[in-house]
Amino acid sequence: QVRQVFNGKIVKECKRIPAKVQKDELENRKDLRGLLTVTIDGDDAKDFDDAISIVKNEKGYLLYVHIADVSHYVKRSSALDKEAYDRGLSTYPANTVIPALPHILSNGICSLNPNTKRLTKSIIMELDENGELINYNLVNSCITSRKKMAYSKVNKLLDDGEIDEDYLPYTDNLKLMKELSDKLTSIREREGMLTFSEEEVSIIEDDKGNIMGIEKKDNGEAGKIIENFMIMANYCADLYLNFTIGRSIHRVHANPDPKRLEQAKDKLTSIGIDLPKVENIDTSSYLQVILDEYKDSSEYPIVSEILLQALPRAIYSPYPLGHFGLGLNYYSHFTSPIRRYPDLKVQQIIDSYLTNDLKSIESEEQLAEICEHCSFKEQQADLLEKEVVKVKMMDYVDSHKEKTYYGTITGIDNE
Repeated sequence: QVRQVFNGKIVKECKRIPAKVQKDELENRKDLRGLLTVTIDGDDAKDFDDAISIVKNEKGYLLYVHIADVSHYVKRSSALDKEAYDRGLSTYPANTVIPALPHILSNGICSLNPNTKRLTKSIIMELDENGELINYNLVNSCITSRKKMAYSKVNKLLDDGEIDEDYLPYTDNLKLMKELSDKLTSIREREGMLTFSEEEVSIIEDDKGNIMGIEKKDNGEAGKIIENFMIMANYCADLYLNFTIGRSIHRVHANPDPKRLEQAKDKLTSIGIDLPKVENIDTSSYLQVILDEYKDSSEYPIVSEILLQALPRAIYSPYPLGHFGLGLNYYSHFTSPIRRYPDLKVQQIIDSYLTNDLKSIESEEQLAEICEHCSFKEQQADLLEKEVVKVKMMDYVDSHKEKTYYGTITGIDNE
């Protein structure tokens, strides 16, 4: 059960937060309002955690990832903080949202809305011509996003050369983003990142909630750009937290259990999937070889699903144990503080460090408790979201009995 409303105490606390950035709040912040900054999100997104800027220079690229400074407004032990912790994260059951923070914050002062002054935490990354990280810095900042962009329109521009008139001034900037993103993809694949089939769907509904259709969700090249840039920001944030502060919440993904992996390989073999024969290769590289082998075949969703089920879930931990699926030794969740409590807690820890208030930073035991709670809440949210999609799909099928539907079997159990 998920609470959909916020109590009076929280509403009262929200009312004390100014609706606009105040002049005194700009003190000790790096002014980045002169950069060409944009947000790129789903077509119907209403809260914007992250914005990006990119500059080409003689060394390579300067990449700025700006994240809404939610911790400036949601302080430790406040009613808002306790409620966000209790919820753990925003939940998105098919075309609805159960937010971690009230809309007055998530869609208002905390959201990086266009042509509006906003407080942010920016990770400034210096990368060479090949996309390799040379240096990074994390600063409290102030930005103004110039444009709220949608995945669909950016994809049309990058894939088909179809440019909306209002996107025309950003064409070179978007092409530069894709150029760097492609290089980052190559690096990540070389470092052992696994690329699984993504079979998410969108439920198309009318104003009354009647299901009009079901479509495969595909964020395309624009989605890859944002994913690559956010992975870089999360990586740099974890490096900063680990080597500067020494205490934080990390996003970790353990190595697969060899027994479960063997069972997955046996399962694939038993349904006629020929696994490539490769010797002297590490686990992540071998899994990627299998995925690459079937990437363009009709069996890809099956291969991907069975291998994915053999891997452990990514969870939160107070210890930097690395992320197997991304092939990274350090990784945190930093880029979605409006939607996820661990990201907000990471911001609060950074604030304590920057103001030399180290005694406020939670102990390892306290962080472990937060990690366990947020990992559990995430699992609950995943189950709810998947269940709602299944129910909606069955409602659609039930009301269109005249149609023939094709399915892909990805597993058979004893029942």
